[in-house]
Amino acid sequence: ANDFTALDANGDGWMDLAISTTADAPHLQSGAVWIAYGPIEAPRRLGEDGAVVRCPDANCEIGFTLAAGDTNGDGLEDLLMGSLLGEGEAGAPVAWVLLGGT
Repeated sequence: ANDFTALDANGDGWMDLAISTTADAPHLQSGAVWIAYGPIEAPRRLGEDGAVVRCPDANCEIGFTLAAGDTNGDGLEDLLMGSLLGEGEAGAPVAWVLLGGT
């Protein structure tokens, strides 16, 4: 894992866990962020009862950093996902926001 954070991503009152890696084979450097929905009571494989977010660009390394917070003031926690490499020619770092409850 590259980074992780806890949040209530789907607004059901249970804490969820977001885990990222910037080397998501076979996508190499595209990266991925897995969200495991709570309650988390036993070991389980990533992708079971959850969601996965991948970058559209093959080299963006989504999930280099993760953070949680209510970015739009709707009372639900949102997931912020940073990348070391951005999209396009400039390749500047990019941040994505996955709105809570989605």
